[in-house]
Amino acid sequence: MVEVIRGIQIVGLLLASIAVAFALYARRKGRINGRSFVFWVLFWVLFLAFDLYPSMVAYVAPLLALESNMYILTAGSTLTLFVLVFVLYTFLSDLKQKTTKMIREHAILESKVDKMLEIMNNNRKEDRNSNSSS
Repeated sequence: MVEVIRGIQIVGLLLASIAVAFALYARRKGRINGRSFVFWVLFWVLFLAFDLYPSMVAYVAPLLALESNMYILTAGSTLTLFVLVFVLYTFLSDLKQKTTKMIREHAILESKVDKMLEIMNNNRKEDRNSNSSS
């Protein structure tokens, strides 16, 4: 039996496709690590399977005690929260990398400035010593 795709399934399909594309982009840019990437892609592929084949939910629903519409609505709300957590996770991961890079660059610059100041102080001492000797 062929199932007709409903409007909400199209929304789910778009959502999952965008999320997988976003995960691929974040991985390519190095914003998320490999383990997180695999988790999120598997999560969205599983979501996509349930979205396109809702009859599969009939097998999983009793295992998760999702027997009424209210429980399914609650599960949908939880899924929405997963989307938000995913987006926040990638942004925080990116922010962490940028902060780490900035701190490293700052430490390198600070080290160079310290070396330059030390050289300048040594040169001043040598100039004073040479002027007092003359």
